[in-house]
Amino acid sequence: GNAVSRSSLAALMWGESSETAARSNLRKALQPLRKYLGEFLSINRDRVSLAEGANIWVDVHQFNAALKASAQDNTQNLANAIDLYQGDFLEGFYVHNAPDFENWWLTQRARLRETMLDALHTLADHHTKAGEFETAIQLMRRYLELEPWRESAHRRLMDLLAHNGQRSAALAQYETCRQILSKE
Repeated sequence: GNAVSRSSLAALMWGESSETAARSNLRKALQPLRKYLGEFLSINRDRVSLAEGANIWVDVHQFNAALKASAQDNTQNLANAIDLYQGDFLEGFYVHNAPDFENWWLTQRARLRETMLDALHTLADHHTKAGEFETAIQLMRRYLELEPWRESAHRRLMDLLAHNGQRSAALAQYETCRQILSKE
């Protein structure tokens, strides 16, 4: 929803180059985007943005919107946000020699991951209080897929498994936690 100046984009992507070279690189990069995505973009001499009213679905926007909607204690919106998170932000994407872009990207990635972990924790709390241990267990397992070294999450999962009558699974989780922490 925000237009970005061409000079900011050029500096972000080609900050190691001269301003003239960076702006030239941006101009070259925008040409194929205009060709393939022209109806979705608004590009002029000074700014680049998504076209107003373009029918575009952006997962990060939907994730943030669902989290915002869940602030009114709506667990369904929180569950929807969790379902939208399919992996780290721009996973597998890389821009060579663009340290400013990399810093921005890593900051966004860390923020979104922490937000997701908080959402998983909050929803697991809700299901635990409701006595829905299986759902809480699944949420904590997803949490540990993202952050397998978080000892507190392992303890929480062990506790949930024990409360759900799965004593051997809780002991197996303890062993998994011990092995992961031993490797670390």
